[in-house]
Amino acid sequence: MQKSPAIIQTQNSITVLFDKPVTVNRSHPNFLSIRKSIQENEWEMLKELVDIESSVKIYSEGLCKIEGSKILYNGEEVHNTIVDRIFQFMNEGMPWEPLLKFLNNLMDNPSYRARKELYNFLENESLPVTEDGHFLAYKAVNSNFKDIWSGNFDNSVGNTVEMPRPNVDDDCSMGCSAGLHAGSLDYVNMYGGSSSVKVIVKINPRDVVSVPTEDARKLRCCRYEVISRFESELQDSCYNDSAESVSKPSDSGLHRYDERFEDDWDWIN
Repeated sequence: MQKSPAIIQTQNSITVLFDKPVTVNRSHPNFLSIRKSIQENEWEMLKELVDIESSVKIYSEGLCKIEGSKILYNGEEVHNTIVDRIFQFMNEGMPWEPLLKFLNNLMDNPSYRARKELYNFLENESLPVTEDGHFLAYKAVNSNFKDIWSGNFDNSVGNTVEMPRPNVDDDCSMGCSAGLHAGSLDYVNMYGGSSSVKVIVKINPRDVVSVPTEDARKLRCCRYEVISRFESELQDSCYNDSAESVSKPSDSGLHRYDERFEDDWDWIN
């Protein structure tokens, strides 16, 4: 059990002495949570909250670093809506680790525009981030789980659908164009109609290519995993997805690009 530390509190700062004194003020993202931990004598939690930089390095694999009110990625400051949300979650004692993992994945995306716009899109369309830093979206398919546009691509639960990234249109001014499409519930209801089957797909932020401005309810990506049939609307901003309960796709389930379909490649999949 962690020994009770020496603590000095003022209205705007808290000094905690474990191995060495550490002072945090109201700008610290965990300030309110630190106060709560002191009130409840949660010393282990207090130590973790105070030493926020070390905990961030653990969850981000060392790629992210917090300095005051900034988040650095490989030494460069990140300017993104998700940074504000991470600090908000920390301050409110909410699970911020999935958002930090999301940021790590997002920064692997070679598209500057996708890195800038994706998280805003997810918040606007209420699409949740998963514990491993991916996100969930909706997709409409035929009753046989083949894509509606070409009927060539199998979207059965457990399959991973993939196409070469250079074949996905990165022009955000183009609404309907080449790529693997997913989006909001409104979008799939409009696109698929009443006869379609809806599935939930899991997407790594690094695989998003474009968020069309013509129809901001959808995005284009180069890869996604089908994790379940649609049963109810996704609600939570950080969602414990059902991927663990779904059989992981085998090599035969990885649906890759086939040159036989090059001329009609899944333009509005």
